[in-house]
Amino acid sequence: MENPLLSICIPTYNRAKYLRSNLLSIFSQVRHPELVEVVVSDNHSTDETEAVAREFLKYENFRYFRQEENIGPAKNFLSNVALAKGEYCWIIGDDDFILQERIESILQLIGENPDVPFFYATLLDFPMEKFEKYRQPFQTLLYEESPVTTLEVIHLDKFEELLSSKYSIIFLGEVMAGIFRKSIWDTYTIHPDKNMFASLESIYPHCVIHAHTLIGRKAIFIKTPVTLALSGSRDWYDKLDYILIVYMKKLIGVYRDNGVKGALLRECYVKYIKTTIPSVLKYLKHGNKNPQLKVSLTNYFFFLLTHPYSTFLAFAYFIKSRTRRIFGIRNS
Repeated sequence: MENPLLSICIPTYNRAKYLRSNLLSIFSQVRHPELVEVVVSDNHSTDETEAVAREFLKYENFRYFRQEENIGPAKNFLSNVALAKGEYCWIIGDDDFILQERIESILQLIGENPDVPFFYATLLDFPMEKFEKYRQPFQTLLYEESPVTTLEVIHLDKFEELLSSKYSIIFLGEVMAGIFRKSIWDTYTIHPDKNMFASLESIYPHCVIHAHTLIGRKAIFIKTPVTLALSGSRDWYDKLDYILIVYMKKLIGVYRDNGVKGALLRECYVKYIKTTIPSVLKYLKHGNKNPQLKVSLTNYFFFLLTHPYSTFLAFAYFIKSRTRRIFGIRNS
């Protein structure tokens, strides 16, 4: 297939069960295969991933690549995008499932907005225990019997507006929510470490590239839920507190260095502090149990002291939310 409009990129490693459901959620709804290619990059899996992928080679718009060795998640992720031929790329996890009719709606949205290089879609959290209750392999038509075909969107003058809590939970870290123009992505190169926890580029490679290439450009936020994101299935989930405390701050710094400032930057600081307070409390109570993933609480508290206004707002919100929870007060 030459020059499709959209490449759906799926980096994977030892996730055969989820990958089959993932691919079924895609191929059950593609109406214009000439516009969409699906590209799987297998990071040298040792389970049945290759066999599952080969089941879908019957589709002309499906391509499967297997790494000769495990090159680490970020490098496999970047390799996946490099293999794509589409004008736009949509990277989704092998445990993410696209809701019915959304692919056709997104193709239409892209076609109607050729001057927009980035689209960011709403996700629905899909707990593991809920996923297991459905007939396997899972298909999204079982979850949503009446597909939504019209997307509700918000046009934004600047990509960085998406950093607001109104749009993103973790500063655009939700990779499966972003659809981007590949020619812009290709203008910036990073070299992540094989170890996922070695650097920001290894944790959030997509965010680093977007921060260097999309600041100041137009974007569209898709309010209509597009993807089911399976929660609790990642092997790094027990390291989430470390990721939040260490790398969310570094990520904000990259956005700041590339032009994010003023009220929006302050909002990012407040969100960072609000998000990490529970994680820091865990470290204070239980200590740092993993010496390879060391958290410097001294650096964290220095950050709080040097950003007093953001710290005040964050702690005020935290105390208020805890008080309401204790007394069972619901938001009106």
